[in-house]
Amino acid sequence: MLLPVPELLEAYLVAYPRAADRRARRGAQLHEPQLAALTWLARLVAADPHPEDPLEAWFDAPCPAAWPRLASGRCARSSRS
Repeated sequence: MLLPVPELLEAYLVAYPRAADRRARRGAQLHEPQLAALTWLARLVAADPHPEDPLEAWFDAPCPAAWPRLASGRCARSSRS
């Protein structure tokens, strides 16, 4: 009888519990340099937005529905600073 992959993995980790630690350590070893490189690149290319930048540059995710309203200046301003 063949078990589905999640059940096989669970059975394997029950039989060999140290494999999970080894697997997590290896994943961390692979991801740490990648994360360091991404952080370095982000600092290298990131720039603060300026008023003369296109509105799209101020947002991480596209929100075209809000852009016309923001561009017109009809947004309510917060009373909090």
